Amino acid sequence: MNQRGITMIEVLLYLGLSGMVLTFFGGMVLNMTRQQTLLADQQHAQEIARNTLSTITYAARNAYHIEIQPGQVDFYAEPDTNPVITRMRYENNALLIGNAVGTPPNLISVIDADATVTNATFQTVSSALQVSLTIQVGTQSQSIHSTIAYRQGR
Repeated sequence: MNQRGITMIEVLLYLGLSGMVLTFFGGMVLNMTRQQTLLADQQHAQEIARNTLSTITYAARNAYHIEIQPGQVDFYAEPDTNPVITRMRYENNALLIGNAVGTPPNLISVIDADATVTNATFQTVSSALQVSLTIQVGTQSQSIHSTIAYRQGR
């Protein structure tokens, strides 16, 4: 009699091939998940950098006078009235902004809690403010450099 069935070797071969296929597709899914996380972190860092630069641009363009000290830039309003000073300070991997009048100044973070500022430099050139920022979210970082023209005091 000729008995037809699956031998133990065939079962092991099918299981081995199935395991290899599942391992391959599982690795692809894990890799795609990692890439999605990295991309989300990169996009978040870019968004924070753009919003921060927008905040700095607004303060600079509305300033009558700008003073820069190490790790800090002050934007002064019109001196004829009660001058409002907006201060931006880089300290402890954070970029803080707020009203500098009062002791201590009321400064709040410009960036999200999950992000850090790894570099912030400010310098004036003629009637422009040069800004260099590096924002890091997770393992991804975004550098942004800009020159912002501002009105000069009278």
